[in-house]
Amino acid sequence: MENEQVQELLNKLIKETLKGPKEWTIPSSSEEGKYYTVKVDATGKWSCTYPQFIYRKKECKHIVACKKEY
Repeated sequence: MENEQVQELLNKLIKETLKGPKEWTIPSSSEEGKYYTVKVDATGKWSCTYPQFIYRKKECKHIVACKKEY
């Protein structure tokens, strides 16, 4: 293996190791003082306390924003 390939593999392994369960607290854009909790578990399953996600089980804007960071 060339050095470049080895470095790429190491970077990928490090990135995968750093990913894991995580939680964010996102402020509501319409209600002051209200927050939603977005979580991703070790299996990569996402959840949010935002009603759209709870009732429709569809990815909400809060999950989309957190996925960009994750």
